[in-house]
Amino acid sequence: MTRSLFMWVASRNSELDNIKFSLNSIIQENIRNLLNRKQTYAEFFFKLCECAGIECQIIRGYAKTAAYDIGSSIEAKQFEAQWNIVKIADEWRLVNCEWGARRDLSRNGTVELADRVDDHYFLTDPEEYIFEFFPLELCHQLLVRPLTMAEFIQFPIVRSTFFRLGLGFRSHEQGLVFDETGHVDVQLNFPERLENGIDFRSELRFSDGNVQYGDVRLSRFVLDELNREQRFFRADGYFPRIETYHLDIYGRELTRPEDIWMKPVQLCCRYKIVCRKTDSESNVPLPLTGPGVFGFNNVLKSLNATILSRQDQYIKSVEWEEEVVIRFQEPMSVRHMLKGENSVECPQNAMVRMVGNDLIARVRLPGAGFFSLSLFGAPHRMKMSKLPHLAKFLFVGVGSGPVFRPIPFPQGDDSSWGPRPLFEELGMSCISHPDPYIVNANGDQFAIDIHRGQAKKLSQKYYLMKDGDVTHMNEYILQNKHNDSTSRFLLRFPKPGYYLLTISAWDSDDGDGDSDDATDDKYQGSLSSLLNVVPVYNYLIEVEYVSANQQYSTSKFPTVLAPKSIWSECTLERPLARILTSSTEVAFDFTIPRADCIYVVQGRCAFSLKSDENNRWQGQVTVAEDADTLTVMAILSGEKIIPVLEYTIDTPGHLADQYF
Repeated sequence: MTRSLFMWVASRNSELDNIKFSLNSIIQENIRNLLNRKQTYAEFFFKLCECAGIECQIIRGYAKTAAYDIGSSIEAKQFEAQWNIVKIADEWRLVNCEWGARRDLSRNGTVELADRVDDHYFLTDPEEYIFEFFPLELCHQLLVRPLTMAEFIQFPIVRSTFFRLGLGFRSHEQGLVFDETGHVDVQLNFPERLENGIDFRSELRFSDGNVQYGDVRLSRFVLDELNREQRFFRADGYFPRIETYHLDIYGRELTRPEDIWMKPVQLCCRYKIVCRKTDSESNVPLPLTGPGVFGFNNVLKSLNATILSRQDQYIKSVEWEEEVVIRFQEPMSVRHMLKGENSVECPQNAMVRMVGNDLIARVRLPGAGFFSLSLFGAPHRMKMSKLPHLAKFLFVGVGSGPVFRPIPFPQGDDSSWGPRPLFEELGMSCISHPDPYIVNANGDQFAIDIHRGQAKKLSQKYYLMKDGDVTHMNEYILQNKHNDSTSRFLLRFPKPGYYLLTISAWDSDDGDGDSDDATDDKYQGSLSSLLNVVPVYNYLIEVEYVSANQQYSTSKFPTVLAPKSIWSECTLERPLARILTSSTEVAFDFTIPRADCIYVVQGRCAFSLKSDENNRWQGQVTVAEDADTLTVMAILSGEKIIPVLEYTIDTPGHLADQYF
């Protein structure tokens, strides 16, 4: 019965059907007085208990409301409060209906009616209750050793969220902290049951409520850390000037995956810090990259993610290059934010991509100093426009860095690298290179194999990105049919830099798709515009240098003249260099399934090739001295004659021209 009365009063429910006694005129009058604020919650609850035959008393004292300043006198009218004690099983217990209907709305310090009853204030433990309320008579504390007013006002401001989460003070039990170093490290313990289901935030502000220090938010002078192994939260604060500060710590319990996005944090406790001394290091704010504590967020646990890389949230890097790998249970949409000191953005110094269900973040620090990386993400199926925070890391570049510094990544959003939705919808897959980021140390030629799935044919675009320029490189890529379900892309790399390979899929045989413009003219658009036109897959290939003995692998491929609808069924084995040397014998070997006859034409001379039962055409041809080009012609079924490939004929002294 006592709990029913508390729940009804705290929820301010006007329906009385669940109250197990007949309402008389006195109760009705008390209801009107409560609704008209002519009566307190404590007085109304007392009347209800009296009618129900429950022994109850009204207790008067003081409460630490949102307006209270830690360490100051509380014996003022604005802090006067009332609550109740009720006798249950011959024991007096604490009840506060008014605070059961209220909640501290965290960041602005205001109080409103709760959207649910806070049952922390029903039969509250006296050792917890004393943090917020001090009765006029010490015996009403219900403690074995009552506290003095001086002890009470020194406590941190503690709210019900602190006790609901089972928190404890690991470092500072006094709410008023006098600091002589410009640095305070506040730590809270949390229970084992919440090891993978708790989230914290901190906020620093001046005593007048201002949260800005010049144009920098004060929260950037506090480093939040969640240590799951030792089960504590740390708010490590550095103070930019001699001043009085308030440090608020907020928390929430996460029981469901959607709590990450739907459940707000609430105030746990507040400290008042009087900074009497500071130094120049305290004036340097942390890089600003988004919300959340440093380290791995609870969203990873709610999504059953596994950390495959190092789990440090503070990473000192001598080589100025680090990698973080997180494995999820399903495909994710991801993005990142990297900022250095003074919040300078460093978009070209980090790259994040998905490899299957693995999120891989690679960071290349531009120099020594502090850099903060935030990761954001959500499952593809949720189709969220604003991705929630996943993790945050503080990288510290130390020393002089590597002797040979890697070049920065090209700028592009994180969804650019790897598969697009159509890739999975068509049942396509990467056979040879599942990672969209490939490092080719010495510029060797290699092949990428793609399973086409339901796609009838594929087309490609190939670009070199270096020193801010984007150059067409379609002369250095050749698509071959590897087998009935796989297309192979042969790639060459004439210069160091980043190469972007974009692959498009066509689910019908109509049309030829994008043209393969074999030109070295500078591309006039932006990288983002290139990425946005690719409907299937993007590879980023980093070539660190090109070895001097790699001339053949850096030469251009023959020019493909056949339409894509025909060439998509072809495989060229040799020759793979565009420029042929005159007066030399060259072996031709390729497959063209639709051909009835194949001729190699030089000037006015034509040579036929022989085929086997698999439409594989082969033959030896002597390159002419008096021709400029060599063209492979095909007679298709139905007597249609088309050009298939074109080569350039040159003399031995001019061969160097083919490589650049």
